Amino acid sequence: MKKKLSVFLVMFIVGAINGVDYDEILSYREGLAAVMINRSHSIYKYDEFNPPSDAVRLNGRYGFIDKTGKKIISFKYNYAKPFREGLAAVTLNGKWGFIDKTGKEVIPYKYNYKYNYAKPFREGLAAVTLNGKWGFIDKTGKEVILFKYNYAKPFREGLAAVELNGKWGFIDKTGKEVIPFKYHNAKPFHEELAAVMLNDKWGFIDKTGKEVIPLKYGYVKGAFHEGLAVAYDRSSDKCGFIDKTGEEVIPFKYHNAKPFHEGLAAVWLFENNEYPKCGFIDKTGKTIIHFKYDYNKGDDYDDYDDDYDDYDDDDGHARGSFREGLASVSINNRWGFIDKTGKEIIPFKYEEAGHFNGGVAPVKLNDKWFIINKKGKRAFE
Repeated sequence: MKKKLSVFLVMFIVGAINGVDYDEILSYREGLAAVMINRSHSIYKYDEFNPPSDAVRLNGRYGFIDKTGKKIISFKYNYAKPFREGLAAVTLNGKWGFIDKTGKEVIPYKYNYKYNYAKPFREGLAAVTLNGKWGFIDKTGKEVILFKYNYAKPFREGLAAVELNGKWGFIDKTGKEVIPFKYHNAKPFHEELAAVMLNDKWGFIDKTGKEVIPLKYGYVKGAFHEGLAVAYDRSSDKCGFIDKTGEEVIPFKYHNAKPFHEGLAAVWLFENNEYPKCGFIDKTGKTIIHFKYDYNKGDDYDDYDDDYDDYDDDDGHARGSFREGLASVSINNRWGFIDKTGKEIIPFKYEEAGHFNGGVAPVKLNDKWFIINKKGKRAFE
């Protein structure tokens, strides 16, 4: 298991919505989706030791559409993130700022640009960077926590994980240190517990900083979700599920696993195959949907790691997890959608597929992306 997994944002490339071709569309949130037109790419010479962190995009512009495909906010931004708490982080002329749902500039474009150098609002505050340091602002743009941190993650359940001088700790919304800066990595709180790492060993702490699950795992994927968390054994590199007492409730035998969603979790297992196959289990570890689905690039990525702001809502990594009763999976590199019994609901014919959000999902066919509904029909037509 890699000690630190690469994280990237999966964005959906779609076309032919209400007669307009979009190059990219991010997941809908709060009724709007950020979309891009007129995209072109710079060209990288691949270096396996120093691959590009993200493709550079030139001449493309982002705007926002609603769920009918109607343009709501003009296509003028260099980059955009989905709305959160009524505001969206967007870039213009190389700086981050925030707009409301009318497109009005609410917080000026002045924060350092790099893909994740502005995070969505959570609990009334947003982590942004200025002059190379991280701090937090409120929805008026007022600096409420000083710009002094090397890195900052969004507030969750009243606390934020921040890095200072190479050590991680947690602060409250006044900037007060609540949990000391002593960890080598830390993830946001979820369901009252946070994953932390010290000397390459992972475990969980509560909001007082008390170690409630020993730091002994090779890795923990994300956070507790529906009462269980994915943990990796240091010696076998296999993963299973633990509960909030640290008890192993589902054996450490899987190559990979995703957190529980809607009562089921996607897990990968070698069964006389060259590559692991994906199936779904319930919270007792019982196999509900048999292991026959493909292992795909990206399945190892952590849905709730360093830079991923949107784990429990509608992030791109939700692919392979149930959302709105359906999960996108692939067989022989063709994607479709199944229900919780494993029944094929939308045929396995797509080259790529996202996940359902608000009754729609992006899919790719014949090298073109578009949106479908739960009947497998094109949406917005």
